[in-house]
Amino acid sequence: MYPVLKSGDLLIFTALGPHVCPPIVAPLPLIGTSSQFLNSAVPTCLDGDEVPLPIKAVLSSMPYISPPFVIPGMGKINFKLPASYLTKKLKIEGKSVIIFPGIPFKVEMQVIVPAMQPMAPSPIPDPVMSKSFMVAYTPLLPQVLAQ
Repeated sequence: MYPVLKSGDLLIFTALGPHVCPPIVAPLPLIGTSSQFLNSAVPTCLDGDEVPLPIKAVLSSMPYISPPFVIPGMGKINFKLPASYLTKKLKIEGKSVIIFPGIPFKVEMQVIVPAMQPMAPSPIPDPVMSKSFMVAYTPLLPQVLAQ
């Protein structure tokens, strides 16, 4: 049995390296969309709610820096929720419920426009074209459990 994620639970991206993406530095509160199943009087998160909508909009154009490359670049985060994070039997509104099995998972960001290091006569681009993050959810109390 694992905690069922709900509105207000937190999504946390941890950079695996020196890169920084300002929109995802702070923990992000989830926004559940279930109108039929409330968890502690707030909507439960269903498949598709794994990233808050304001952040979902910038996953394909995520700004980043990676010292000494401090002129911002841009990348695309390929966010795929592992199957172990979705209920197998419990379906709400035809969708699986998102649970947190306690194990963070890895996502990759493919660099589209490299960050640059200021240098005369011309800037030097970041040579690392892929950046990694560990992703974890933090359920807040009280919790409903599911498999």
